[in-house]
Amino acid sequence: MQRRHFIQSAGALALGTALSPLISQTAFAAMQAAGTLEVFAGAIGPGMYTGGDFAQARFHDPRGMALDAQGNIFVADYVNSVVRKLGTDGQVSIVAGQVEQRDARNGPALQARFYSPECVAVATDGTLFVSDSGSNTVRCISREGRVSTLAGKLEVEGFADGTGQQARFNHPVGLGVNAKGVVYVADAYNSTVRRISAKGVVSTLAGSPGDTGWRDGRGAQARFNTPVGLTLDAQGQIYVSEYFNNVIRKITPDGTVTTFAGKPGKGGFADG
Repeated sequence: MQRRHFIQSAGALALGTALSPLISQTAFAAMQAAGTLEVFAGAIGPGMYTGGDFAQARFHDPRGMALDAQGNIFVADYVNSVVRKLGTDGQVSIVAGQVEQRDARNGPALQARFYSPECVAVATDGTLFVSDSGSNTVRCISREGRVSTLAGKLEVEGFADGTGQQARFNHPVGLGVNAKGVVYVADAYNSTVRRISAKGVVSTLAGSPGDTGWRDGRGAQARFNTPVGLTLDAQGQIYVSEYFNNVIRKITPDGTVTTFAGKPGKGGFADG
């Protein structure tokens, strides 16, 4: 699944790109309000790892991004297996993980390891949440610089609601966090959207595990087919992109699902 992720700030869009099916590109592009597109971090070319300023830095299949209140951008550098920061000082640094050490290990941020970091979300208090699809968990990076597992059991796939390690995911991808610290997760291969309370209790907000398809409705009545992207608006509405259904779904906080844009199962291009 080739994915593109963007964030918006001050009239510009920032996009993580993977432009070729054969070579993962390593650039971040900024689309200004006037519609011009320019690379602002990394360089188009084969994936690799390099730190430094925005021009010197290199990425390998950068995926989900998030913006904090200070204007720093956090990115899941997927193949490099690290979470990185594009700072307001113009420097790119590692926040957590070890380069190309694909593993699942908690602890001090720079000693911890991620398997396949997909997406990042930033809470209002600065805590980072990371969907680690390869380890089937949602990880947490504290403001003090420690990595822990918020929910799921490292490297164990499946489906189960519950608290902390009692819960199970199957390839969690998109995620977002609201002002109350509640995390929402697109559980791709379970075809569900999950909710993690501020205390780490996992429940299923919408969809039915293992029962793929397309259906609007509330909670378990709704059906998804590989939800991957997820974002929240200021009112707490959740928007989910579906890989195989080719639609954007909208979920209210009570779990009511409607189709926001697109026609189920109909790929293509059309405005309207």
